Amino acid sequence: MIQAAQKDKLQLDMLDRMEEFWNGPKYRALNNDLGSKWFVDKSKSGEKFSDEEMDFIHDQILVYKGLRSNVAEVDDFEEWSQWFETVLWPNMREKIADNHSGLGWFYLQMAKSSNAVPMFDGDAWDGNLATACLLAFGITHDIHGKLKPIDMDDPMLIYIKENSSLAFMRYRSSVARKEIIRLRDSNPDRKIRVGIFGGGAEPALWSGGLIDGVEFIVYDINPKMKGALEQIVEQPLEKLGIDYRTDNFTNAFADASLHDTFDLIIYNGVMSYYPEKKVAIAAGTRRLLKKGGIMLFDDILMHPDMEFGLLVRCWTVKLVPEPSLEVAVEKNKEALPAAGLKYDHYECQDVRGIHNCVVNWAIKE
Repeated sequence: MIQAAQKDKLQLDMLDRMEEFWNGPKYRALNNDLGSKWFVDKSKSGEKFSDEEMDFIHDQILVYKGLRSNVAEVDDFEEWSQWFETVLWPNMREKIADNHSGLGWFYLQMAKSSNAVPMFDGDAWDGNLATACLLAFGITHDIHGKLKPIDMDDPMLIYIKENSSLAFMRYRSSVARKEIIRLRDSNPDRKIRVGIFGGGAEPALWSGGLIDGVEFIVYDINPKMKGALEQIVEQPLEKLGIDYRTDNFTNAFADASLHDTFDLIIYNGVMSYYPEKKVAIAAGTRRLLKKGGIMLFDDILMHPDMEFGLLVRCWTVKLVPEPSLEVAVEKNKEALPAAGLKYDHYECQDVRGIHNCVVNWAIKE
């Protein structure tokens, strides 16, 4: 559990704290090149680092980490550096050596001044998106997995806002929260049932506190996702009335007790990771929704930052972005009727002038 000294810092106002920074004098917006494209182009150039250059990158990260550690944190630095040498660096050296020189340049320009980047990459390379995705909300962690707010002077705060791979998580959660509140307020005489399938720990969804008058059923196969969320809300989810099931959400489709009971089912990233299963998932969702119930899901669109995530960071997660907004919408309009759902409308976010994330509404008539 989070220590008392950290408690006031790690509350559900994390997004408000970041917004204050982004609206303040320290914030300097990125352009598309500095956002990711420059690093992707570096990797595509085939440029390789010599052993001497790799040693330089290694030493710079350690030196700058040491310079940021005060006298009271010497022991922490020694423990961190051991973790870096034995856990992160062997993996990182392999990624950079595999023609991903953009990653090396990224570290030289940013990560040497950021504690968040090494933790994020360590999680992303290990496939632990349960904690890696928390960086989108200004939350990182130490080498023991204890969550903590990102340092407000960390340059990653700028990158968090400007990078579409992080921005789309905040966007889709904020849209989902607004839809939940709208449905609740439209049905004041009863509780509404909301399913959150995949990405269950999305902190932005809970950033304003638990939403009263709502019964949440959450499915996510990663048990670390539940632990991450419980660290954020600082109590067991069961005490909050959240039914969290560490299970594949497709098992809900065969559960007759859940059929025709949901007012809203939210998919976080599922359709973008498995677009070939979109119709099958939509058909299963229809069985769970009440008449008039809503399926809310996102499509991730091509963006230089997504290419950065796939190429330079070597993410293990399967991600197939749609080539354009028009293609994504047209595919949904064509596919969903076959699953018995009516495509209703969409909202789209832009990041640095480029379409980034589409949130779609489908309705069971």
